[in-house]
Amino acid sequence: LVAGESPSTQGLPSHPRLFFDRTELAAIQARSTSAKLSPVRDRLIARATALLTASPLLVSTTARGEADPPGTLKGLEAARRLQGRVATFAMAFLLNGDRRFRDAAVAQLDFAITSWPIWVDTAHDPPYDLMAGEMSLTFGIAYDWLYSSLTDAEKTRLREGVERRAIQPYLQATTGSKPMWWYSADHNWNTVTNGGAAVLALALRGDSTYSDQVLRLAVPGMLPYWNNLGNDGGWEEGTGYWTYGHRYAFMAADALRRAGYDEGR
Repeated sequence: LVAGESPSTQGLPSHPRLFFDRTELAAIQARSTSAKLSPVRDRLIARATALLTASPLLVSTTARGEADPPGTLKGLEAARRLQGRVATFAMAFLLNGDRRFRDAAVAQLDFAITSWPIWVDTAHDPPYDLMAGEMSLTFGIAYDWLYSSLTDAEKTRLREGVERRAIQPYLQATTGSKPMWWYSADHNWNTVTNGGAAVLALALRGDSTYSDQVLRLAVPGMLPYWNNLGNDGGWEEGTGYWTYGHRYAFMAADALRRAGYDEGR
């Protein structure tokens, strides 16, 4: 593999593949029943069960500083809660096979595609921002973890929906004569936007015609972030944003490493 070159899609690993493969998943499932980890597994299943009856996440379109209609959330907050719900449902399904959790994860994703009025927080400029980056990662994880249980119709519906609402806006924001400022930023915005897009593109490789184009942009786009880190791993944004930026940076890097990209090592 030449540095900076996309690995071939021939012989693409089956799902799941972003953070663990089938063999590793079987080991996770077995270890989750151990005396040490079963309490954690039980809490996860209890959380997923409670979320089955949670109210839908409704997104407000009011501007920053303005009150939100009752029962609604600002866009970025809604995206973060959705990620928590979907990841919880998906992992609960992987651990115990309860189809209710799989169905709930798909329903949450479908609702975000069809019923959320925005995927860009009203505090930010369209077409792509932190909210869209977080949504991208959420859909990437769900598509990868649930892939073998999804029907062909569900795969098509989720792929086309996230292409329309996240991938195409990402490409619009990063191509042309003047990409959006965050594309080459050296702080948390970089990895949430580029990293989220990269994880989604890796999950959709082999299914989406946009994946390789996104990866050709997102992978080198994260270099300013990595190059800005000091020898001790710290930088000027402080611990809160260090955690936020690195969360997306490390997930993207690990998924890229597993996919064969030198930039993930």
